[in-house]
Amino acid sequence: MTKQDFVIASSAIADLTHREEANKLAWDRLYASTDDLVWGAAELPFVGESLEYLHAHRILPDNPTILDAATGEGRNLPALLRASSNVIACDASPAALGKLNQRFGDRVATVECDLARMPFPSGTFDMVLACDIIETLPNLEEVLMETARILRFGGVLVANVPDFDDGISGTEMNPLSSNEFLYQGNYYFRFQNEKEFLEIMDHCGFSLISCEPTTWWEPPHPYFRNDVHSHTSRIVIATRQMG
Repeated sequence: MTKQDFVIASSAIADLTHREEANKLAWDRLYASTDDLVWGAAELPFVGESLEYLHAHRILPDNPTILDAATGEGRNLPALLRASSNVIACDASPAALGKLNQRFGDRVATVECDLARMPFPSGTFDMVLACDIIETLPNLEEVLMETARILRFGGVLVANVPDFDDGISGTEMNPLSSNEFLYQGNYYFRFQNEKEFLEIMDHCGFSLISCEPTTWWEPPHPYFRNDVHSHTSRIVIATRQMG
């Protein structure tokens, strides 16, 4: 590597680190800005549907160990708790976890952490739920590699992945690149097509089980999005590859 290449690489790493930290701070400020639940209390339908599919096909064991990654205020925890008594929720936002603890008490163990550096031993979880977070990660590949590490071999990742057909993709998005944006100048979003994402998944150690599109409607979110809106995502279910 030449000196110029080193300078360019170092600058890119510094820019990514700054974006990651600014993004985490923006989300924490959002959760702290209101006593209301930003996302509401209703779980997203595809979470329960995915769990039913995994149990019906015997992909998950009985009472699996589940991580709700970037749980926010825990809107999907009721679905996870119906499937298991062994659920952990993590988020980088202390404000979000404070609301979650008020709602669920000791029914759910909570951990404050960065998704790229999670404090769990390798092979801890049977399943990781990544709901509404894939598109918000400046360091997606790093997070997926870490997710693969904490899953057991054959463990399952369930995630939704929006592309430009998502209902919010053209709303108050300030472009950073062809597929990267800052929503309202604060929140990082990255939209990607199915082929691109599945290539990243394969590189990070996952094998695809299914990838199906779904659409749902959401009410307004306090201090974040004022209108009723729709979301379209590909629901990805994948297993950690052996070795």
